[in-house]
Amino acid sequence: MQFSRRTRLRLSVALAFLIIQNGVREVDAACYVCDEVVELDNALAACFLRDFSRYLTEVRQSSDQYSSVDLSHCVGTDGSENRGIVKMPVLEPDAQPNPSASAPLRTVYIMDERSLLCLQKLVVPLSGKLSPGKPFDLIKECAP
Repeated sequence: MQFSRRTRLRLSVALAFLIIQNGVREVDAACYVCDEVVELDNALAACFLRDFSRYLTEVRQSSDQYSSVDLSHCVGTDGSENRGIVKMPVLEPDAQPNPSASAPLRTVYIMDERSLLCLQKLVVPLSGKLSPGKPFDLIKECAP
């Protein structure tokens, strides 16, 4: 079967369009395992900003285009490393929960490059002014 020059050109253009379109879909693909909300306090935010370039490098070198952002070494009140065991609640049958006691913040998040860059932009202006457990909604606040 022989195609005319015009038909070959049309097929080439269509094939090139499909290849480009497929590449764009892969780049714009959503990260379905990434965290949508990140909660930071001043110590975690400072640690995140300090180690930002390392997290960004890890994400860019990852074959999955996402990586874990582990802030667990920043859980001390001054951002210093805390290697102790997290205090477990006392389990008593008649104990009432204390509403004023705040739960510890998560320290490990799964993030892609877009989320990392956006979180950095959101955290920098608030550096040192974060209320305990300030949530950052990466879906709403980072929408293109």
